Amino acid sequence: MPKQKLTNAFIKSLPAPSSAQVLYRDTETMGLALRVTKAGAKTFVFGYSLLGRERRMRIGTFPDWSTDAARTEARDLRVKVDKGIDPLDALNEERLAPTVRDLWEMYESDHLPSVSEAYRNEQIKYWERFVIPELGKKRLCDLKSRDIDALHTHISKSAPVMANRVIASLRKALNVGKRNDWVTINVAQGARSNSEHGRERYLSDDELVRFVTAVAAMQNRIAANALTLLLLTGARRSEVFGAKWNEFDLQAMRWVKPADRVKTRMQTTNPLSASTVELLQQMKKVSKSDYLFPSKAGGAINDINKPWKWLMEQTGLEDFRIHDLRHTHASILISQGQPLEVIGRLLGHSQPQTTARYAHLMEDPLRRAISGVDDKLAQAAPKNQLS
Repeated sequence: MPKQKLTNAFIKSLPAPSSAQVLYRDTETMGLALRVTKAGAKTFVFGYSLLGRERRMRIGTFPDWSTDAARTEARDLRVKVDKGIDPLDALNEERLAPTVRDLWEMYESDHLPSVSEAYRNEQIKYWERFVIPELGKKRLCDLKSRDIDALHTHISKSAPVMANRVIASLRKALNVGKRNDWVTINVAQGARSNSEHGRERYLSDDELVRFVTAVAAMQNRIAANALTLLLLTGARRSEVFGAKWNEFDLQAMRWVKPADRVKTRMQTTNPLSASTVELLQQMKKVSKSDYLFPSKAGGAINDINKPWKWLMEQTGLEDFRIHDLRHTHASILISQGQPLEVIGRLLGHSQPQTTARYAHLMEDPLRRAISGVDDKLAQAAPKNQLS
């Protein structure tokens, strides 16, 4: 290994070696050397010894790196070695540092299998559509709170509520990363959040007539039956779309929903009305699948977007979603005077406050109830005594 004071002029003049590479050791800076290959490539390297190990690491190529810049870098590396730090190990550790994409892959494989299919598909959509394109390549150790806020701001421009959901998903994944020692701080904790107002859209009596009439006229009977079942049961879309015949006991008039398709992750049993049983009996007569609503591929349907679009055009309904059929079901129960506790159990709510959002709809049945007291007292009291 020849020794030479490395200068830019000297390095420029060096020819490519005829056989193996040649290493020129700098006489000015300890550990600095220049490697020249047979192809003519010239690279600054740093050699050192630590804990009995001889090591050499790449600094950069000439002329991208000048001699002065390489010399400064070599001196900085020398300081680390003198402190007992192995710069090559530190560099390798940095290169192998997990990224946001790595976090997603771990989160998807370790956490998502234990959640419902609908929730899993929702999370996948959040990450594939927003998180991975924006932050996927970023190392977790470089992830900052401002990156989270920037992502939230970007999504909020078109979907403010979804922005909250995406950040919530990222926050959960980072907590998993924290438990696995991939991060020390969850930078999504305390992130920005858009204000949300609970949606309470449901069909009025007139809209309900238009809706039921249009559903009866639909050519797509799979979609029509699915929508009817949604309205009759108040079940979630994923529960209805993925339903199998073995979940139903039509004689006992009940539906046993498996835990893997229920939001609360608990098996639930719901009673079925006579109209619901009649619909299911008619469907079963012509069914050739394990699913109530089979797709052409053989599994369960995922959506009914085209039939729904047609239905909205026919009925003239605005700002109405499939999930609002669940709200409509609840409003009908309330109009019949059913208590919130009963409604919550029928809808599968795990928290009373979820059902409490419908409390304001109870004014009419309560008014009718209190009017009944007036009538009773009026019948019992002498004329004009209560006036």
